[in-house]
Amino acid sequence: VNPGSNYLADFIWEFGLNGDTSSLTNPEYVYPAEGLYDVTLTAFTNKGCSNNITQTVEVFKQLIADFETVGVTCYGDSTKFVDKTNSFSIIKWNWEFNDTNNGTSTRKSPAYTFSNTGSYSVKLAVTNAIGCKSDTTKVIEIFEAPEARFLYSSQCIGAPTQFIDTSDSKGDSILIYYWNFGDGSPTIKYNNPRYIYDSIGNYTVSLKILTASG
Repeated sequence: VNPGSNYLADFIWEFGLNGDTSSLTNPEYVYPAEGLYDVTLTAFTNKGCSNNITQTVEVFKQLIADFETVGVTCYGDSTKFVDKTNSFSIIKWNWEFNDTNNGTSTRKSPAYTFSNTGSYSVKLAVTNAIGCKSDTTKVIEIFEAPEARFLYSSQCIGAPTQFIDTSDSKGDSILIYYWNFGDGSPTIKYNNPRYIYDSIGNYTVSLKILTASG
């Protein structure tokens, strides 16, 4: 360097917190909390001259990706994912469902049908309007759907008709039975009911079951 020339020799950065400073030309600094911070840069020449500038830096709340699912999903049903990220302005969502179809989505809160039963590590990566990024991964369980079935014995008017549950719960336990006897009567919620019809005819009887997995 020419001894007679004038050039920048030193820098002092003041980050506006706890007296923290740096003498690097282009430093990095991690603020512990969101807020407004007055940052001052003072530059010194080799001749001892100096000048400074102060600007207010806004630090936003830490971006933490998060999501949840709605209800319990059985195989064959679509799983509804809801973005719960704590950010003022998300502009990008990238979902990876990690099943055999390698499913993905860029929607905020997508619905997805998994290729089979089992546990899946679902990843959500988000980016907000100022470029902050975050991701999270959660394990989602897809259950095998139970199969409701029953037998019955035809009876004469005035005699009880016996209904016998033969449902396949797929290894799960059945918590509730919903029997609809097709004649406008209230739903019965227990197993293997007996029911007396008031008049002869054909009735469409339905059985819905709820397992412990939902």
